[in-house]
Amino acid sequence: MKKFFLVLILACIFLPTFASAKVDLYSQIDKQIVAGATKAELGTPVEPQAYIASIIQIALSTVAIVFIFLLVYGGYILILARGEEEQVKKATTIIRTAIIGLIIILASWSITYFITKEYKDVVSNTINSDFNTVYPE
Repeated sequence: MKKFFLVLILACIFLPTFASAKVDLYSQIDKQIVAGATKAELGTPVEPQAYIASIIQIALSTVAIVFIFLLVYGGYILILARGEEEQVKKATTIIRTAIIGLIIILASWSITYFITKEYKDVVSNTINSDFNTVYPE
């Protein structure tokens, strides 16, 4: 029975030390990564998922600008049609496809934004909750 209490007391003394060593290891690794990136003049390190999300959002924004130009072009053709049936049909087709394209691009952009925002929240909450709940400061 004495051995059990001795082991229990030693565990209570040394277990928090091991837990804080784990947090220190994570923080040291993070500091070394940031220091290496800064020394190499790479800026702060960013996850590949963030790069991919920004590339997708830039591409979707570019395509949305193209559809806006198509919408303006269709309106320009419609104004200059002056009642010619063929030109009016061509303009309405361009306007219709541009609006459909804008709706699709807006939906894609909002889905991408939602997913990346949720991903960032989940990653930051997971990291913070892991450190704060298991190893409170």
